Amino acid sequence: MEVRLEGWHVLVSDMATTNGTTLLRPGQPPRRLHPGEGVLVADGDVVDLGDGVTLGFEEIW
Repeated sequence: MEVRLEGWHVLVSDMATTNGTTLLRPGQPPRRLHPGEGVLVADGDVVDLGDGVTLGFEEIW
């Protein structure tokens, strides 16, 4: 998985990982990311990297 800044925005993308990358956004169904697809992260999002590893995003405006 890649985390990058574009201006003031935080984006995540899957880098064709074995486990895949899933975006968990409150109030929405889980979203599996396609390799190379950049997705804007919002406050409260959690990215599931598989095997019980997650990355949470807080205070992102």
